[in-house]
Amino acid sequence: MKSREFFPLFVRTSGRKVVVFGGGNVAARRVKTLLGFRFHITVVAPHIQKELQELSGQFTWICGQYDPKYLEHADLVLACTSDREVNQQIGIDAKSINLLVNVCDNKEACSFYFPGVVFCRDATIGIAGNGDDHKAVKTVIDEVRNRFEGD
Repeated sequence: MKSREFFPLFVRTSGRKVVVFGGGNVAARRVKTLLGFRFHITVVAPHIQKELQELSGQFTWICGQYDPKYLEHADLVLACTSDREVNQQIGIDAKSINLLVNVCDNKEACSFYFPGVVFCRDATIGIAGNGDDHKAVKTVIDEVRNRFEGD
């Protein structure tokens, strides 16, 4: 069997703080997934898209730019801005203080991959690829979702 670099790990979410940098499509998809858990979610972005605005009562929005001070007390960090340099800096800063970070546009800068999540009955199914073929992984996620979600 092929050795893999990333291990799927399920962690207790109650009371854990997630900071999402960015307010666009990627951030919106990830926040929607995170809302299925018991995280305390903070979004830091100068603007958030309509989909996030509609969910705004379910997370804290800080209207602003990236600042390392927002990493304080975070347990998990998502760098989802539209600026690749800012995302890279978030990754560097988060790793320097031993935070788990996902940098949406650079798999090498990630210390974890954000999974596709499917909820079924009392189970949570997490699916992640190796970062090479997002379309193939999305196909698997859709197949699993069609088979199990709502059971």
